[in-house]
Amino acid sequence: MPEKNGEKKDAQDATVSGASVTECPFSSSKDPYYNEYLEVHKLIALGNLATDKHDEQLFITIHQAYELWFKQVLIELKSVVDMFIDAKTGKPRKIDDNSGEMVLIVSRLGRIVEIWKVLVAQVDILETMTPMDFLEFRKGLGSASGFQSRQFRIIEAMMGLTPAGRYKSTDAVDRGGSDYYKRVGVKEGGFNEEDRKAIDEIEIGANLRHGVIAWLDRFAGSFGFTEQKYKELWTAYLGEYVQSLPERDRDNLSEKFSANFLADEKKDRGSAEFTIAARRAALIISLLRDYPVLRAPFQVMLRLIDIDEYMAIWRFRHLNMAVRMIGKRSGTGGHSATYLEGAVRENRVFPELLELPTYLLDTSSVNKVIEPYKSILENEFCLQKNG
Repeated sequence: MPEKNGEKKDAQDATVSGASVTECPFSSSKDPYYNEYLEVHKLIALGNLATDKHDEQLFITIHQAYELWFKQVLIELKSVVDMFIDAKTGKPRKIDDNSGEMVLIVSRLGRIVEIWKVLVAQVDILETMTPMDFLEFRKGLGSASGFQSRQFRIIEAMMGLTPAGRYKSTDAVDRGGSDYYKRVGVKEGGFNEEDRKAIDEIEIGANLRHGVIAWLDRFAGSFGFTEQKYKELWTAYLGEYVQSLPERDRDNLSEKFSANFLADEKKDRGSAEFTIAARRAALIISLLRDYPVLRAPFQVMLRLIDIDEYMAIWRFRHLNMAVRMIGKRSGTGGHSATYLEGAVRENRVFPELLELPTYLLDTSSVNKVIEPYKSILENEFCLQKNG
């Protein structure tokens, strides 16, 4: 009798929480066989060739490997989101910033980075295929496209990339930017109803960006500053910052600094928008990263930047590979190179973190600014560390 979904999940949860998870599967009482444990026979049977052309199998293998890695990325990503946001209430969790949980977040985000490096490297294998090799079986793909990868779109959504935050192509081939992404129907590379609903569900739920903003927002309140003290600190910092800039940048960047760090909080801010407090926390963590209690938070921010970077590199490699294989033709899903170029440039989840180097000062200048507030910072950090 087949297992019910609930029974299967309960069994999986029991296995994860029980001692058997630490046992080697090859030495258990069931004595599983390697091929059975990994279900290799099912794995190698996957993929229906549309032609008898040699390189179609390579094309299928690469994309199946991508989907397997996407599955693992989602497992790691979901675990990190659950550490930032309570899955039951949907509200931000208060993380001890000097705890093993923070180290675990760094580790799992780091694992996602390493997986993404593998995904980028797989493009090298695919590019051993020539354009003529690809054309031999391309017609067999019909309108099937990597654009239809449900798991990849869920990764983007769980990271915090929203439809509104995506690049919107104006190229006629792409049929209007956001509509191109949201359209339903497998004809011309759109999503089927089941996949579209699954992606919609993730897009409206809690995501990593929400969790990180809430974490940084709370973190800003742990520095021991009143709003008045914060204004004093950032006004002093702005003075040093302006002096450090070349004349051509001063007006523009000083204005941006004031808007990002000295302005009052917006009352109508959305949950996906960085608060002034979150920006302040991110900059302080970057500037004072050598404080023991700030090392793990700094590593979290670095890993988030790494993920954004490697996803952009992967898109860029995909763009170059597409141009190399099909030139200026549209893809099987109907997209153009214009769309891919825009996605590389604009589909970022944490642009605010990527912008932080714009506002950094050298160490001697930072020390000069924080000297009047050093006792507040050190006392607060010591309390956190020993608490």
